[in-house]
Amino acid sequence: MAGTESTVLGIGLDNNTILVVDDDLGIRKLLRKLLEREKFKVYEAEDGLVALEFLKDHKVNAVITDVLMPRLSGIQLLAEVKKLYPLVPVILITGKPALEAAVECMKNGAFDYISKPFDFGNISSTLKTALVEHLVQVEKSRQAPLDKIYSISNRRFFGDYKILQIIGEGNIGVIFMVENVKIPRVRYALKVLKPVHISDEKRNKSFERFIKEAEVIASLKHKNIIEVVDYGFIEEEKIPYMVMEYIKGRPLNYYISNNSKLDFRQKCKILMEIASALVEVHAKGFCHRDIKPHNVIIDHDLNSKLTDFGIAKIPDSEMTLTYELIGSPAYLSPEGFTSSRVDYRADIFSFGIMAYELLLGEKPFVAESISRYAHLIQYELPIAPVKHDPDFPDVLQDLIAGMLQKDPQDRISDAAHIEDVFKGVLDETEIPAGTGKYSQKDWV
Repeated sequence: MAGTESTVLGIGLDNNTILVVDDDLGIRKLLRKLLEREKFKVYEAEDGLVALEFLKDHKVNAVITDVLMPRLSGIQLLAEVKKLYPLVPVILITGKPALEAAVECMKNGAFDYISKPFDFGNISSTLKTALVEHLVQVEKSRQAPLDKIYSISNRRFFGDYKILQIIGEGNIGVIFMVENVKIPRVRYALKVLKPVHISDEKRNKSFERFIKEAEVIASLKHKNIIEVVDYGFIEEEKIPYMVMEYIKGRPLNYYISNNSKLDFRQKCKILMEIASALVEVHAKGFCHRDIKPHNVIIDHDLNSKLTDFGIAKIPDSEMTLTYELIGSPAYLSPEGFTSSRVDYRADIFSFGIMAYELLLGEKPFVAESISRYAHLIQYELPIAPVKHDPDFPDVLQDLIAGMLQKDPQDRISDAAHIEDVFKGVLDETEIPAGTGKYSQKDWV
């Protein structure tokens, strides 16, 4: 690698070795200086690709990486590190506008995030906590064979399924594209829970929750909900799995980011289909609890599939997750910020945010932190859609206002009504007027 200023720098290796990855030389130098004061040994890399090359030949105890970088972003680097070096904690550096992405990345395996401008006290304490966790995990890994615990991503077969490639990975699960050896040339998505070093009680709870998720989706028979075709345990390794239909397509957030790729009718069709999926979900007594564009897959024919029921609320279940927030902050209902015990009306609110964003190209609530999201969603009114688009249909503005009511008691509670409104918009040659139930007081 040519040029120490633009590639990798090293000053030694011991139990406090950190790799700092940032395309901004000034940020790298600042972090290096601050960390060396704390007696850390610091290496630098200018982007994710340089970092991965460095990690092939060097051991580090933690990685600090910027989210936004050329060639290979911090998000992509996170995915590669978790796949190749699962014990190494990754801490994300993010500017405040990228905070929501950082929170999402934490769910996908990042240890924590650091916001700009830096609070070095926070950096130091976060890093020290990460290093302690790293040492604990390394010690635990010595107590169990690594080929059993971390070989999931490297194997060729999983039960009756031939693994073709990894198509997604998070902190607790891996998703593969697979073929059933008994049904060649038909592809599926196989989701496997990672076997992690936790207590038997917590592991059993995780396994139970995973299988419950599979049971939830398997019980939902709807053309706009991802289908589970098989689930269970690989007995010899005690690893739970579920096999779902494989959808070749893109998440809805891709189309929101590339707004010109869908016209108004196509957007309404997608929203009608997801509302129809929610009718089925709620009829079975379930609450999805994480309705957002990332969890809607659009195939090449623009058909929609609702996915990821990993944090769904199951009837009569006492199982809860350890997240402080159940769901994604930008799409969370007002009541979701104060309690994980929400019902199907929380899905309606999240759907309202998603509908606003898809139809208008921007979120109704935009914040730089979780606390700010909580304030806006709980207490502030969004901008009226007609102010973004003077031709926005009254009936849809009325509908979205009903979905975004702060009090669940005032909120539209029937997903079938939402489906009917979008169906009416698509069927009518002339778009019907709104009901007038929700007025200008619901907007700014």
